Amino acid sequence: MLIPLKQFICDTCGEIIEKPEDGYVEWVYSDDGMQTQFNIIHHGGSSPRKKYNHDGCYQHANRNGRMDEPLNHCLDPNRMMAFLLRFIDMGRYHDPSGKYIAKVNISEYVELVRRLTIPYYEEAKVYWNEAISDGYFDGDNEINIYTVYFLKGIIDKYSK
Repeated sequence: MLIPLKQFICDTCGEIIEKPEDGYVEWVYSDDGMQTQFNIIHHGGSSPRKKYNHDGCYQHANRNGRMDEPLNHCLDPNRMMAFLLRFIDMGRYHDPSGKYIAKVNISEYVELVRRLTIPYYEEAKVYWNEAISDGYFDGDNEINIYTVYFLKGIIDKYSK
């Protein structure tokens, strides 16, 4: 079982990122200002792929507009909300007139937020499709399926 909000599954190699210091969040900031393609990945020296591939687990290493942030910074209580909110509002200091219009792939962004903030979500999503096929979600609403109780239930039922 993963340690909630401490261990993550790398979006590139599929292996566990054992501790936040070993991971990075990367995304692309395109020429038109759209922020998209969010990934949680192993950082350079921690990547199981580093001996086979110079870029390790980075998916956007050679792309224009590539952005990243250390995973441990994203999870730091002093920085987490500032990091997450910057994608939808720059704040009064950087945008005093309030004219900045965020351009972010909201579905991809919300998935990142869930992974970084909801305990047990990271592990439960491994079994998500199986649980859907099995009818586990039937009758539950869009809020309940993201509760800790529900997510732990998925893990308990499908991880065996």
